[in-house]
Amino acid sequence: MSTISLRKLQKSYGAAHVLRDIDLEVEDGAFVVFVGPSGCGKSTLLRMISGLDTPSGGEIFIDGNLVNDVDPKGRGIAMVFQSYALYPHMTVAENMGFGLKIEGRPKEEIQATVGKVAQTLQLEPLLKRMPRDLSGGQRQRVAIGRAIVRDPNVFLFDEPLSNLDAELRIEMRQEIARLHKQLDATMIYVTHDQVEAMTLADKIVVLRAGRVEQVGNPIELYENPANEFVAGFIGSPKMNMFDVTVTDFVDGNTTVAFADGTQIAIPTASSPSSGDRLRCGIRPEHISPQKGGTPFAVEVVERLGHGTYLYGGFLGGEKICLSLPQDYAAAADETIGVAFDRDKARLFDQDGKRVY
Repeated sequence: MSTISLRKLQKSYGAAHVLRDIDLEVEDGAFVVFVGPSGCGKSTLLRMISGLDTPSGGEIFIDGNLVNDVDPKGRGIAMVFQSYALYPHMTVAENMGFGLKIEGRPKEEIQATVGKVAQTLQLEPLLKRMPRDLSGGQRQRVAIGRAIVRDPNVFLFDEPLSNLDAELRIEMRQEIARLHKQLDATMIYVTHDQVEAMTLADKIVVLRAGRVEQVGNPIELYENPANEFVAGFIGSPKMNMFDVTVTDFVDGNTTVAFADGTQIAIPTASSPSSGDRLRCGIRPEHISPQKGGTPFAVEVVERLGHGTYLYGGFLGGEKICLSLPQDYAAAADETIGVAFDRDKARLFDQDGKRVY
């Protein structure tokens, strides 16, 4: 296991700034997920930690040692890529043991190590097969096994499940989580899928346009997003957002008016100025049916077995989503009354920064 420290890390290609002043601490044995939209710099950041890319500025420390000028093979890191990158002319066993062979390890040691890792990953029946004879999930397990046999200090995963179908992604997520617990290893995982981030991470790092927007555990980011971007990116379906205007503050409650004039009081620690234009966020599960409540015009009903999503128009034409129990009876073109859980509402300023 290892700790990783990034200090003012930067990456530029000419005038294009890909990463800007990244400061981050990865604790020993942590599972950290870099998440964000395409082009936010998460894979570039991972490649710089591995040594495959060179920083334009800043420092990378592994176990307290500056490694900016250390070759990838000297950093004690193993990387699993989106593409399996298996040698097609080698068997599963040969693919897994190839790195050890290059290091000049004895044949008996390679066989013993590969056998042990194959047992962990349930690959023993496949050791003599060629990559073309494997499913996508099996190939990805071989790629992970190839990393494990090297006994690295840090595992780096660059969107390893994006080529798999939905069922296999769930299966491999569970496999990676189990491996992290079993190996007690430091892992950094890159994905654009916030569901993967929420289910795997001890710590999530949300990136946008080369900057870190927020760092925290999954529940912290879900319940208390630092800004509107994080609020919209973390959570599925995403947080509903409304334009509101502050009208009053009484006894720890800020009253805001929506576009159609509807007003609600939201608990806040202090008083914003009357007339301030803010954005109000509320998650789909925090809006519930209430007889005589604010009218919500149902347009689309999605029944997913575990729950039901309602999409439609609300408060002057805003389009929102409700997350309800699977047996909730609703139909398209129906209008129902709904109410907010006011304690769960979040307020953001016009620049997207969380204010309450």
